[in-house]
Amino acid sequence: MVRPFVIALTIAVSASSALADRYRDCGQNADLDRQLRGCTEIIERDGEESISNRAAAYNNRGIALNDRGEFERAIVDFNNAVALEPEDAAAYNNRGESYRGTGKFDRAIADYNRAIAINPALPLPYNNRGLAHQSKGDYDRAIADYDKALGINPDYTKAYINRGIAYKERGDLDRAIADFDRVLAGNPEKADAYSNRGRAHLMRGELRRALTDFDRAIAIDQSDARVYNNRGTVYHKQGEYDRAIADYTKAIEIKPDYASAYNNRAWAYFKRGSSELGLPDAERAVKLAPDDATVLDTRGQIYVALGRQEEAIADLTKAVMLDPRLEGSREVLDKLGVDRSTYMKSLPRN
Repeated sequence: MVRPFVIALTIAVSASSALADRYRDCGQNADLDRQLRGCTEIIERDGEESISNRAAAYNNRGIALNDRGEFERAIVDFNNAVALEPEDAAAYNNRGESYRGTGKFDRAIADYNRAIAINPALPLPYNNRGLAHQSKGDYDRAIADYDKALGINPDYTKAYINRGIAYKERGDLDRAIADFDRVLAGNPEKADAYSNRGRAHLMRGELRRALTDFDRAIAIDQSDARVYNNRGTVYHKQGEYDRAIADYTKAIEIKPDYASAYNNRAWAYFKRGSSELGLPDAERAVKLAPDDATVLDTRGQIYVALGRQEEAIADLTKAVMLDPRLEGSREVLDKLGVDRSTYMKSLPRN
């Protein structure tokens, strides 16, 4: 999982304390088990610790739980931190990250708002609020928040990347590429900047530039399944189906539940004329994303190639009802003699 953007707090400790190791453990984030144990021991000392130390221990234990994806347990700890120190901007920001991790974006935004009200000089809550707006599809508000974060810290690399992604999703590809260029000018080993710039080039149809960026991203970091999936798409568009299949396979090895990679590999097999090899991937993609129109279209097209007409009609009809823009599915259904009235109510009206 992606590590939340959180703020760790320092715990005050005397150099002579017998619990010095626990204080150090609670304040670090390299070993989550040690951090959890250290913070828990401080919390359990209750009356023997200052309010600020206990609040910091709750906050830092919440960070460790966030890192483990245990967002609900983290929220409980951040609640306790806020109860002890109601004007602690860090705890509100961090609880916002937990809410964002659970998909409760409005509650996350409320916490970022509170953190900003307490300390408007912190760039991190603006960045995180931008991510929450972005998750809701509100790219304009997201970009405004990244602008504010960068106004506070002009060297905030992650805010440039996030703003670039928001521009990309909004379709403003020139501005997106400019943000990724800015990051790479200062940090030429930033794999996610190459990956996202490559995606922007791909969206513009600039396949060579996209391929160069994806190659560079993979040379730096071989752990991101999305980059292999995206590079596979470039090869696919160039008609290099074997190379595309190899990249989709690598993406699946890294992320075995990657519906998009299964779907893309299935389509590459189909385009190569190997529909029988693509069908298991298409079935896996549908199992992972049963309401995704694109994967249903892929399986439907493969069913047509294999002569399984009834199953093809079922998939393609559902695909069109989910996404009436799938003109290819509609054309195949027409060829199969399907009455458009069975799904016409879902089609756009002029």
